[in-house]
Amino acid sequence: MSCQTLGSLEVWRERGCARISLMRIFVKTRPGAGGDKVDKTDDTHYIVWVKEPPQHGQANKGVVRVLAEYFDKPKPLITIKSGHTSSAKVVEIL
Repeated sequence: MSCQTLGSLEVWRERGCARISLMRIFVKTRPGAGGDKVDKTDDTHYIVWVKEPPQHGQANKGVVRVLAEYFDKPKPLITIKSGHTSSAKVVEIL
């Protein structure tokens, strides 16, 4: 398995994949949308529409899922750092 396809930071470190870059983006979320969509407004700002409702963390899970697909990264490498109960979020992507 190559370093690019490993799922968690711990496995990356364990396998010696030291070249890890961190990207921090600012996301405006639109939960309860008719479908999933990502719109890049500039280099660090995105709008993310997800089907999941904003209840019990469902929309946050949807945001991580949609961003993982958009950036072609495993979900464990995408973390919501702030804005868990807000539509404005700061997300880190390894």
